[in-house]
Amino acid sequence: LFRDTLTEERMIAGILVDKDFNVKQATGNFKSFLQFPEANFNFNLLKLVPGDLSIALGVSLRKAVATNERVVMKHLVIHEAKEKRSLNLIVNPYLQDPKYLQPFLFIILEEDTVDLRAVKTVTENTISSTGRIDELEKELLHTRESLQAVIEELESANEEMQSNNEEMISTNEELQSTNEELQSLNEELHTVSAEHQNKIKELMELNDDLDNYFKNSNIGQLLIDQNLIIRKFSPGVKSIVNIIGTDISRSISDITTNIRNSNLLADIRQVMNTGKALEKEVTLSNGNHILMRITPYIKRDQQPDGIVINFIDITESKKLSGLIEAVLNSSTNGIAAMKAIRNEDTHEITDFEFLTINKMYEQLFAIKSAAASPGNTWTQAFPVLPAEWLEAAKRVVEEDTVVELETFLPDSGKWIETTMVKLLDGFVATHRDITEQKKSSALLADSYQKLKKTSQLLSESNEQLEQSNLDLMQFASVASHDLKEPLRKIQAFGNLLESKIADRLNPVENGYLLKMLSASGRMQNLIEDVLTLSKLSNTQLLKTNVKLTPLIKNITDDLEIIIREKHATVEVEDMPEINAIPGQIHQVFQNLISNALKFNDKPVPTIQISSTDASKELLEAFAAEPGKSYLAVKVKDNGIGFDQEYNETIFGLFQRLNGRLYDGTGIGLAIVKKIMENHNGLIKADSVVGEGTTFTLLFEKA
Repeated sequence: LFRDTLTEERMIAGILVDKDFNVKQATGNFKSFLQFPEANFNFNLLKLVPGDLSIALGVSLRKAVATNERVVMKHLVIHEAKEKRSLNLIVNPYLQDPKYLQPFLFIILEEDTVDLRAVKTVTENTISSTGRIDELEKELLHTRESLQAVIEELESANEEMQSNNEEMISTNEELQSTNEELQSLNEELHTVSAEHQNKIKELMELNDDLDNYFKNSNIGQLLIDQNLIIRKFSPGVKSIVNIIGTDISRSISDITTNIRNSNLLADIRQVMNTGKALEKEVTLSNGNHILMRITPYIKRDQQPDGIVINFIDITESKKLSGLIEAVLNSSTNGIAAMKAIRNEDTHEITDFEFLTINKMYEQLFAIKSAAASPGNTWTQAFPVLPAEWLEAAKRVVEEDTVVELETFLPDSGKWIETTMVKLLDGFVATHRDITEQKKSSALLADSYQKLKKTSQLLSESNEQLEQSNLDLMQFASVASHDLKEPLRKIQAFGNLLESKIADRLNPVENGYLLKMLSASGRMQNLIEDVLTLSKLSNTQLLKTNVKLTPLIKNITDDLEIIIREKHATVEVEDMPEINAIPGQIHQVFQNLISNALKFNDKPVPTIQISSTDASKELLEAFAAEPGKSYLAVKVKDNGIGFDQEYNETIFGLFQRLNGRLYDGTGIGLAIVKKIMENHNGLIKADSVVGEGTTFTLLFEKA
């Protein structure tokens, strides 16, 4: 309390500084003596006091440090702005005092209460005194020393300022250079930024492309990183792996699958460990077949960074492959498909490699399937390959021709009939064992005369039958043997080509292939119809009671798909039994109903089938045999109809009124008419163009 009262009353401040004059502590009314800068604060005491006081303090502090003695200065006149202050100054050095850990100086500043004018008066009145002169001389000496110290400080400060100026000039040059570099760097950054923007745009477009590819791909694809974390997947994966959108960034080990016969996680780890792709067929729980291909995910630096899994549904391919294999194996001929092996320099054919064979081929040539498996050559499977086969095969491939030849194999004693046709850069060969035919040819030659005599005897009894059926039966024989078998080959291998190479053909080539298959299908139907027609000449088939209503119901069941597709309705009344050949009557109504569906352009085709006893007027219109009763069956439709002038022409062979618009062979109605004749029945057609047609059939009652 005493200290606080004294310092406030007497305006005294105590300041402790180190030997470098930095303020360490202050007490009392020090704020009235110190001036604190607003910026760049400095603890040096000489920087915190006014200029006059700074000089006096500097002199006193240096003197105290030099002499290690107390320094006292009284009545110091300090100029502050427009005012003057009188101060007393005391500096006590504690530089070598063992009581203190560190050397320091203690400064006492006191506001002098003496009137400055009185001080001036006293000084003037006593200036003549010797004591005062001595005092003034001492003060002058002190002042000179202080001025010298100040000059030295100013010189030192000037040198520092010059050094600082030079440093600032150098710094300024460096800043200018740095500024230029920064401008250049800024331009580079602008360029890089533009490039990055373009790259970002490209990456976004690429990401959009990838997203669209994944969303629209039918192939299931799954991307996994090195830690088995799911990165991305396509919708096709969902039916195979139980995965949803939120499963991205989850481990594949936490996800279940629908794969029945394979451990997906083990397969993934195998590919990760070996770095080799894995491809295998797997079966799903729903029975579908999937081709699973697991490959390493390779970055641009050729380093692996995960796994790519592709799931390809091959269910239909497996079914088609099985169907083709069944068709091949059902053939009574040996069939083999091969591709050419060429010399790398001359590109000449040196051998052929097996693609596939059927079981009959193995039996015919007594070889195992392994010997003729894909990858093995023709000459490996047949060490003694007939020379004419190899040359013929080369000619088929090089000249795109069809070759037929007969070859005797001494080892087996067989005669083989071979037909070769080109298949891409290879061929398909069909082999038939004609050994028995060759043996029979000798017997036929020996029996020729006997047969000639026998045929002369038979010719008299069969002359009428031969006149009516000879041409048709010969045609049927040709169709059955020479047309039907090659046609089956064309269809089989055409379908095989379509399944194997359709995706590698351009649209024009695909069109050719489809036209070939379509034409062969039409030819097959034509042959079947002709054969059916030829068989109708057999009148020895037994007749039986036939219920028409169930028979027609079976036909509509067979045609259910086309009826549903065309939104057609078939109305059948309850009809009685007739005495007829069931298969032929079935053919009649199937042809009529099929035509009614085919030749119909209405949104809802309608077919009405009814029966009634034939009236007298109807019998007269048909010119039916008098004295007999008939059942009249009508098949009415609302189809395209035809001009009534053709009501007889349509029953002729190969007669087609709308051949360019509708498929057909032109034999269907001829078959119907022939069957009706076999049953002593009659048929007539009444039609109006655009309104429909009514077929009236008369069956003789028993």
